Amino acid sequence: MKKLGWANEANEEADKNRRVLMIIGTVYILVIIIFIIKIINYLMKDKKEINKTNQKRIKYYRDIPREKDATPAEAAYLYNFYKERISTGTIQRNAVSATLLDLCLKKIISLKVKYGEIYVKILQDNPENLKKDELAIYNLLKIVGKDKEEFEIGDLNRFANKEYYKYSKYINQMVNSARNSLYKLKLIDKSNERRYKSYKSAGIKFSIVLNLYEWLILTFVISILPMFQMKMIQGFGINYKETVLYFLVILFPLIFSMLYSWKLQERILGRIAVLTQLGSDEKAKWKGLANYMQDFSLLDEKELPQLAIWEKYLVYATAFGIADKVIEQIKAKYPEVMIEEQWGDEKIMERYPLIYFSFNSSNMSNPINRISSDINTAYHTSITQIAAHSSSSGSGGGGGFSGGGGGRRRRWPEWDGR
Repeated sequence: MKKLGWANEANEEADKNRRVLMIIGTVYILVIIIFIIKIINYLMKDKKEINKTNQKRIKYYRDIPREKDATPAEAAYLYNFYKERISTGTIQRNAVSATLLDLCLKKIISLKVKYGEIYVKILQDNPENLKKDELAIYNLLKIVGKDKEEFEIGDLNRFANKEYYKYSKYINQMVNSARNSLYKLKLIDKSNERRYKSYKSAGIKFSIVLNLYEWLILTFVISILPMFQMKMIQGFGINYKETVLYFLVILFPLIFSMLYSWKLQERILGRIAVLTQLGSDEKAKWKGLANYMQDFSLLDEKELPQLAIWEKYLVYATAFGIADKVIEQIKAKYPEVMIEEQWGDEKIMERYPLIYFSFNSSNMSNPINRISSDINTAYHTSITQIAAHSSSSGSGGGGGFSGGGGGRRRRWPEWDGR
């Protein structure tokens, strides 16, 4: 009876092992089929012209693209748009600084230099016709300057130090709103952007799996060499070589299909157009505008643009990180802006708020740089505080868009351009 019981237990164990092997085998075959389907799909895509955008290059462009509705954050995003990740701190600093100047130009806020500091004053309580990314920065300014007639730009850093999650929420809103606006305007192809992101890791996966399989092959080759045979047998058992060979043969179809699939993804990757033709054209215009602003003094322009136009240029020059160069162009072509006597007229300040702010500051060489510096400090203060408190609370950190909103597990935004 004992022998019969042992036999039944052995049969049950064998049946159980067979069922497990059948499940593993079925899953294995299904995975191979999935990769074969992917390969067929990638081969079809590889034959098509994925990147149909005509990459234009405009050396000089005088007009502001989408002048009536383009925002500094949108311009900064497109100007710096590449398929790789964009430097978060630099773009955030430039976009926020340019948005501040734009709000000043629209007379929603005022900026002035006083006692060696830059002061912000809210002029409109409920501004109309602001896009969401501009509104996010306006709301940030409003909460920082709550119950104050005016406040120092350095208060942004103090706010970021104490209310770091709130600060990141408003920056998140600006970043995500600007990017979503570009989707709605069909300047960025969202489906191609997702495809690019999914294909981007193909090279890494290819290298990892190939290296592991090569290591397995090398291990097998070493195991059959006479000088290693005894040590391998002692260390791993007499069936070690057979086991490794078995896995090499069994895994080959899966490894091959995976590697070939990822290789096709790598081949397609460089031809995926994340920007639409409209987006590519607008980016070329922003690049051309930047060149025009920087090289203006070298161009043979019959007619000088009015100072009011250069105020708008200053906003976008700040968004592109070239405000210093543009200010030098203004000084070279408009020497009257350096005559301090005429800037005592309040009408001049009313008519040219940005020019007045940028040049009527004898005790501060470049107020725009000061704004950018203070905003950059606030950015680093915020991410430092978030990292410190996330670490202490065990909530984790990291990059990427968080989409804004409440909660304590929020991550700092990144300009995730592709």
